Amino acid sequence: MSMRVTEMMRFNTMRTHLDSVQTRYAEILEKMASQRTINKISDDPSGVAMIMNYKKSQSSLSGYRRAIENAEAWITMTESQLTAADDILVKAREIALSQGTGTATEETRLYAAEQVSQLIDHLQSIANSQYADRYLFSGTKTGTEPFSATPSAEPWLGDPGQAADNGFQGDLTVSGSYSGDENRTYAAKIVSDDGSGNYTWAVSDDGGRSWGPESGPAVLEEGSTITIDAEEGIELEFSSVTEGPAEGDVFYVEAFAAGYYRGNADELSAEITKGVTFEYSITGDSIFDGSGEDAVDVFKVLDDLKVALENNETEGILNRVDELKQASVQVNTGIAKCGTRINRLEIAGNNLTDLDFKLTEMISSREDVDISALVTEFAMQEIVLNATYSVASRMGNITLLDFLA
Repeated sequence: MSMRVTEMMRFNTMRTHLDSVQTRYAEILEKMASQRTINKISDDPSGVAMIMNYKKSQSSLSGYRRAIENAEAWITMTESQLTAADDILVKAREIALSQGTGTATEETRLYAAEQVSQLIDHLQSIANSQYADRYLFSGTKTGTEPFSATPSAEPWLGDPGQAADNGFQGDLTVSGSYSGDENRTYAAKIVSDDGSGNYTWAVSDDGGRSWGPESGPAVLEEGSTITIDAEEGIELEFSSVTEGPAEGDVFYVEAFAAGYYRGNADELSAEITKGVTFEYSITGDSIFDGSGEDAVDVFKVLDDLKVALENNETEGILNRVDELKQASVQVNTGIAKCGTRINRLEIAGNNLTDLDFKLTEMISSREDVDISALVTEFAMQEIVLNATYSVASRMGNITLLDFLA
């Protein structure tokens, strides 16, 4: 059975074909203008999803790069300050060697004692130096000046504190004693609250980086205590309560070893790539405060040298020479650690740069157009469009007289 092709059918077919050719022509023009193969989601939905993932990865790289730059700046400043500290120790050792000889007199030693006193002040300024309003050598307690002017003779406990956003309102007291040889930040966190005054909590001895097992449930009211360190007998007491603790509240107890240091033994860290945490600060106790085997208290050594010079004690002066040498070893160990860490950060930074370049290439392979191929396609599509216009115009000029003829 034959089907009659009417003029209307021919016209509709031509119009559909013309619309298709014009649409494709417009798409090519848009790609040439933007120089991108994908200008809207409908162009390539799966490609758009991949590009978004690539760009999300690039955005995370920017965060890692900032972390690396901040760590590099911190380490560079630390290295500079430690180098200055080593210069001071070298001068102090030269003074000890020169004043420990038989040619030194009481007068020269008193003058040298004044020099050492100035060196002590300068070294304390270095040990308490800051970068971006944060103390370099305080560990993670960057808002606390790390070294006091006078040492504590015995370990001691500081006043308890709490997080700024705690729900608890009232007063806290701490009891017990501390015998450790390094500063420590204890923390207690309210884990759960059943709503009737019964709480569970956990305790940390590293400032909240890790937590021990939960304790409780028990009522925490005025006069209640939380055991912070059973061996030391350290207890945190809620001495007065206006508003009870809330779930998530964190309380702190600072414990300090004997000596000058007021920071802690925890190093600052940053994530420099996915899943990789990098410690970049150097704590003051590891350099100046004599923590660790064979280490010396740098400030005590200098103070002992000053006293020996003031008292005209040859033996006391000479005894400080080896101690000053050990002090330089400690400082130079810190300098070497800075160099090693800078090298590692440079490697991490280079890896990020390479990864960023590869992601850019992958995005480009999805987004960017092949200009030469697109120009060729544009020329062909223009020929097709003109031919379609020509056919359409002839169809529009057909009249009844054409058929009668």
